[in-house]
Amino acid sequence: MRFVLSLVLVATTTTIAAADKLAEIPDSAFIRCRGDGCGARAVEPQPVATTGERPGALMRFGLTYGVDRNAPEAREVGPMIALGARAGRFGAEVNYTYLSFVDPDDRVHRAGVALRFDLIERTQLGAGLALQHRGAFYAELGAAIRFGEWRANPEINRTTSRQDELQFALGHELEDRWHIALRFGVARQDPLLGASCRSTTGTMCTDLVMDPNAGDVAESVMLESTFALGFGN
Repeated sequence: MRFVLSLVLVATTTTIAAADKLAEIPDSAFIRCRGDGCGARAVEPQPVATTGERPGALMRFGLTYGVDRNAPEAREVGPMIALGARAGRFGAEVNYTYLSFVDPDDRVHRAGVALRFDLIERTQLGAGLALQHRGAFYAELGAAIRFGEWRANPEINRTTSRQDELQFALGHELEDRWHIALRFGVARQDPLLGASCRSTTGTMCTDLVMDPNAGDVAESVMLESTFALGFGN
């Protein structure tokens, strides 16, 4: 009887010691065995990767379409390209868009910079049980310059050559490749937009009356659909 009680006591003590060892392992750790056995001493914690590897440099290209209140008769559409870099949830890029792709009378270019932050990141378990990046809902802040030649007012034979604007965008990154975003812009209203022409001859504009509301804010909304390629990590 004493021998049986001794065995029970030894088994209980060993079990408690092993449980204490396992309790010290954090919940966010994998368990890996070393050597031939998986005893209490063979257990070592392995940290879980929070995200998979993501491209360091990034190139996006695609199409954009929208409207601009500084050109009310125009429907701006054209190709765009962007080059940038990522670091975790943050990113930065420079971009260029040709907005007069279907308008032979105007030549509107847009060049800008943007800073990005992933608001909600989507991940999934990949090889080795590591969490891999699969997309995100993101926001961007930026600034851009529109340049070229376009007529803000079709009744006046004068062109605008520059427009500065601030931008804010909300987008969805799909499978780490496709990007769909709405880009909102605000700019100073073109003074020619509401101007009127007075003529004494009926054929030539001799007196240009400017819009008294010039200086107000004009908005733009653009829908972007782009494909991304990553380079490096």
